[in-house]
Amino acid sequence: MVARIYGVAHFQQNIEQQKLLKGGRNANPFVIARAMAEDRMIVTMELLKPNSAKIPNICQHFDVPCVALEDFMEREGWQF
Repeated sequence: MVARIYGVAHFQQNIEQQKLLKGGRNANPFVIARAMAEDRMIVTMELLKPNSAKIPNICQHFDVPCVALEDFMEREGWQF
């Protein structure tokens, strides 16, 4: 599933060059792939942006449910 995500050339922008050069890690495609495999929802602080390679954009492309943290808390009825 990670290969499917990066099979879309536009989403290869999700790999940050500095992380690659310094041996860093990028969990985003693995988190999305896990959600795809287990039919789960992604909760993120990232926002959907046109022509972006952010988590919400990738989720939208693959029909993976994705919500902002505040929306998730409202949905679950959390109160503070």
